[in-house]
Amino acid sequence: MVLSLKDSNGKALTGLADDIEMSVEFTADSNSARQRETVTAPSLGAVEEISAGVYRSVLTAGSQAGTVRVTAKVQGKTFTLNIKQAAVIDSDVSTADSSFTLDGDS
Repeated sequence: MVLSLKDSNGKALTGLADDIEMSVEFTADSNSARQRETVTAPSLGAVEEISAGVYRSVLTAGSQAGTVRVTAKVQGKTFTLNIKQAAVIDSDVSTADSSFTLDGDS
């Protein structure tokens, strides 16, 4: 997950890695077709600033189909992203990066 933070003048907000609170909630699909003996929940890594005003936290998928809700809180604002996760089949695992940008206006 990549979060780009800028002020109202478009200037990058730096040095906020310790002030960004990220959380993840997972709701499993009730009709998940694939059951596993061991269920792994999605998880988020630590927030790090990777360039001026750009922060990253690695989201690791869980092992069940369902909905992942990621929430970021910074400077009194809350941003939420809902992600639909399909059942993970080992041969379908991708290591490709993905990101999203929150503009603070929505």
